[in-house]
Amino acid sequence: MAEITTVRFKKTILSALIPALLLLAAFPLGASAGSVLLGDLDVDGTITASDARLALRSAVKLESPTSFGISVGDVDRDDSVTSADARIILRAAVELESMNGASVDIPDGESLFNETEEYSELFSKLDMSFPEAPEIKAEPDTFTFVIYGHGHAVGLTQYGAVAMGNAGFPYDYILSYYFSGSTLARDTSYPKNTNYAGETVNTEELVTRITYMEIGGIAKEKNALKAQAVAVFTLLKRFNFNVSSRGNVGYAYKSYDACSDMVKQAVKEVIGEYVVRTGDASLTPVLTVYSASCAGSTVNAYDAWHGDNYPVSVSSPFDSHYSTFVTTYTITSEQLKARILKWNSSVKLSDDPSKWLEILSHNASVDSGRGYVTSLRVGDKTLDGIGAIDNIVGLRSGCYTVTYTPKK
Repeated sequence: MAEITTVRFKKTILSALIPALLLLAAFPLGASAGSVLLGDLDVDGTITASDARLALRSAVKLESPTSFGISVGDVDRDDSVTSADARIILRAAVELESMNGASVDIPDGESLFNETEEYSELFSKLDMSFPEAPEIKAEPDTFTFVIYGHGHAVGLTQYGAVAMGNAGFPYDYILSYYFSGSTLARDTSYPKNTNYAGETVNTEELVTRITYMEIGGIAKEKNALKAQAVAVFTLLKRFNFNVSSRGNVGYAYKSYDACSDMVKQAVKEVIGEYVVRTGDASLTPVLTVYSASCAGSTVNAYDAWHGDNYPVSVSSPFDSHYSTFVTTYTITSEQLKARILKWNSSVKLSDDPSKWLEILSHNASVDSGRGYVTSLRVGDKTLDGIGAIDNIVGLRSGCYTVTYTPKK
């Protein structure tokens, strides 16, 4: 819709679902021989929010699906049960999406989930509620964007790493969580120095300076710092320790001596470790990109940049609890019109500003009404892809809503 009515959300679907996950008793895990509806993880013959809860439990690794459980829950057919599957199942439960009656054959007595819940006690320490949408009080004839998160949201989220580190998760698990399907390798002969945009810098000192610059201000324990340090080292190795642009791996703090002792020690304990895909015999470093935070879940690399399909999207609602997670940006209709026409002078805009912008689709990373915008109509043009609006209005995240406040 072109004009979005201002609504104050009392509780999002996600914030209602996830805390309940930690209290739920296990659903029936055994299935009788025959067909089970695709997405029907509790095997009750219908697609409901309960199935979405089970899929989300699998996404945050509170449940470990068997191969049969993956067959039922992997509705997007990427060989795993992730937050993306949970979103699709939830959309099917509220009839926003259809499974078209697809079913899966399950052998008699087979279990959909393993009984062991890895790290369930630590997950219970994470705050998985989601901030409310702010009430919009804007001047007449203005557009207000409500923006969730900060950064491209692909790969590791720094506030997420901090939340997991504070809860007691080890750094290697934090990395395997955000870079799903990965493990760690070690380079014992990495070069002493790295070419950092034309400057020769000691490699360990460079990792320390970037880690301190990126996360040193918010991480007060070692596991988040170690996760960040390994991500930085992995990127350096991916570029063969010859980095042409600082932005490719992160910006370094002014000097090594000015970095904290905690960061220096954390880097010393993991220097040489890097992230690879599980089972990759070539031990190729993966794209360990990172950003401040995501909105509900991280973003699939292909959706963000239309390149490789890795890193994949994972659920991460626990990195949303800092003061500037939800921000607003307001612009007058006259200013927005000027920016739109500067971007593309051929765009046709009606006399009614409420019809200028329309969110056509989003990935429901927050709830059914909010998520990373994947398609946006601007006048008579359509922009596809997360972050595409940055060509017109630079926003700190691709997850946003937009509201027009009309003239009096």
